[in-house]
Amino acid sequence: MASTGLILDEPVSPRRSYQHRNGAYATPTRPKKKNAFLHADDPKHLELLNTLLELQALDIESHFDLPQIIVCGSQSSGKSSVLEAITEIPFPRSENTCTRFVTKVTLRTHPENIVEVRIEQAAGSQTSVPRFPPITNLNNLSKELQEQFEKASNAILGAQQQTKFSRDILSITISGPDRPILQILDLPGLIYHDASDKKNIQLVRDIVESEMKMSNSTILAVVPANIDFKNQGVLALCEEHDSKGERTVGIITRPDMVQRSQAETCVAIAQGRREDEVSVKHDWHVLRNRSSEELRDGTTIEERDARERDLLSREPWAQLGPENLGVDTLRTRLRTILFGAAGREFPILAAKTKAQLEELAVERKRLGGDNRTENEKKDVFNAATMALTTRTEAYVEGNTRQDTIHLGADHAIYLRSRIVEQSELFRDRMFNEGHSYASQLELSGINPNADLRSIAIKCRVSAMEKLEPGSKSSEAEIRDAKKYLNEKRGMEMPGTYDSRNINDFFWKQSENWHQIAEEHIGKTFEHCELYFKHATLMAFAPESLNENKLTFGNHKIVADRVFKMICEGLETMKKEAKAELIKMEIDRTQSQLNFNPKYLAEYRQQRNERNANRSIGAVVKDDVLQNKDPKRPPPELNPNTLAELQNRHTQNDRTEEEADDFLRSAWIHYRFMRDCYIANVLTQVVERHFMRGLRGLIPIGWKIEAKEFQRLVEEDRDLERKKDELKRKNDVLTKCLEILERSRWA
Repeated sequence: MASTGLILDEPVSPRRSYQHRNGAYATPTRPKKKNAFLHADDPKHLELLNTLLELQALDIESHFDLPQIIVCGSQSSGKSSVLEAITEIPFPRSENTCTRFVTKVTLRTHPENIVEVRIEQAAGSQTSVPRFPPITNLNNLSKELQEQFEKASNAILGAQQQTKFSRDILSITISGPDRPILQILDLPGLIYHDASDKKNIQLVRDIVESEMKMSNSTILAVVPANIDFKNQGVLALCEEHDSKGERTVGIITRPDMVQRSQAETCVAIAQGRREDEVSVKHDWHVLRNRSSEELRDGTTIEERDARERDLLSREPWAQLGPENLGVDTLRTRLRTILFGAAGREFPILAAKTKAQLEELAVERKRLGGDNRTENEKKDVFNAATMALTTRTEAYVEGNTRQDTIHLGADHAIYLRSRIVEQSELFRDRMFNEGHSYASQLELSGINPNADLRSIAIKCRVSAMEKLEPGSKSSEAEIRDAKKYLNEKRGMEMPGTYDSRNINDFFWKQSENWHQIAEEHIGKTFEHCELYFKHATLMAFAPESLNENKLTFGNHKIVADRVFKMICEGLETMKKEAKAELIKMEIDRTQSQLNFNPKYLAEYRQQRNERNANRSIGAVVKDDVLQNKDPKRPPPELNPNTLAELQNRHTQNDRTEEEADDFLRSAWIHYRFMRDCYIANVLTQVVERHFMRGLRGLIPIGWKIEAKEFQRLVEEDRDLERKKDELKRKNDVLTKCLEILERSRWA
């Protein structure tokens, strides 16, 4: 059974010997050396290796591009054989197959030996990805890896095994004790002619170039000795993407397939004596890999190494020196190059880590920080709702805070201003639209200050439907009152009226009050609702000037949930306010009482003014009569003549005076009751049922049931996952930076 070469460090006893070209036989019976590529002895390399191991434990390669080796060359140049020789991993190979997709080999440190195979789909790939069981029996690795490789190839390429290339990646992860972090990529071989599909030529070139141009890639440019170097396109690509040659190592394969003259040409190129043809910074290296026949015969890796040493110890290859010959020294060289690349990358990696941590801090803050425990959620929630409570208490009283000065003075956040404005508009409506018709009587005391109206230009919410009271002349008003009093006579004495008739007048005149007041309640509700819509969002939103303020990642959603909860309370307030209005409406439709001394004073004042006007009128009338007939003797002054002069003598005069008294009493009563109604609506309804109770609508965490609290602060599942992901990434990057800052390489 062929050795896996993965973990065997004990002496090897091969089952067969082989014959050199000079006829001598050799049996490679010697202790198997540790793979120099996979183990480090230099203290500097050990330190760097330990740093890499720590980074590997963080899975840091998912965040940054750690140093890697890419094996590239023309098709059938022996790339996979080079990969196998370096890693001692028995990759499936045959003379009729070529690499048609990237094979990525990753080494990891792990307590147990395990090999895992998977397919990494390229963007837009339609590959149906099968599952591959992990390989734990390394004694059977060659067979199992062959089976999984074929299964993966069938999945990636399907029926087009011989014609198709793919951007999908076959990933082979090899874990075991003392394995450093390492990534080697075997790229598809460059092709220059494809009769089946010309697009394959560019596809392969794109795949190779995408890896070549990465600064973290060490390029193994594989060139077979039996092919003219000038015809090797891989060298031209190396020149393009690594113009200084710092990342490129030339590998000459198939030294056993050339005549001496060709071998001497290869040696000259490797020694730099043919720089006009090929020029690279690092020394070339020569490998002799297993041929197809040797693979069929089951030649072991140990036998392969022995035959390589024998061939390369001869002329002209021996001229290159042992450090440039064979896989053992190549491993040592690659380790040095790779560790050097890692050392150069570490400072860059540290800078990138800091930059990413800064970006993460901004993003995590934007999302509201990390996911929190229940107690932390309550602390954040209570801080926001207490801020909302404090703001509400202030803005109900008309006090303002600095954080709203950028808003216009007509903004909904200034709640008391909007309520004052709306209340004035309510008062004006009651004055202008509260009655069924407007009186034209000269009532000096009813509304002497007609100019005292609201200074508000307009309502800050939707306009209310304006009511249009009718209008009557004073003559028509008295005529209708006479008719009404005549038709409503009851048990009262002739010449008088029943004061209860004022009820009918009042009920008719004030029938619009309830509608106006109800609309005012609706507008008050709207102002409170708009206030909380803005104030709640402010309470939960992050603050640019207060970096220590904690909030929720979905603070807008949480604020909206709290706002809706507050709105439920506002709806209850509105119902209670309307219930209060209904009580007031019931009171309005009851028999009227008025014990206000101002009513008596107003009535007396108007009566006296009317009587005085009539007395003055009587004197004027007498003067007129005297002027018409100077010889006419002055009338005898008695009650009747005085009443005649005052137009208060006839029955019609008395009924008109009675109607006038009735109207004046009714309007005075209406005015005082209207003012009382306005005050009651603003105090008993608006203040009592809205303004005084607004702070009580704001939910406090410790007063809410656990289930309801969870509903309020629940975050979006995708957001929670994203925040968890960002936290994990932040933790990894923080640890990464700590590791790098400890390392002198960074």
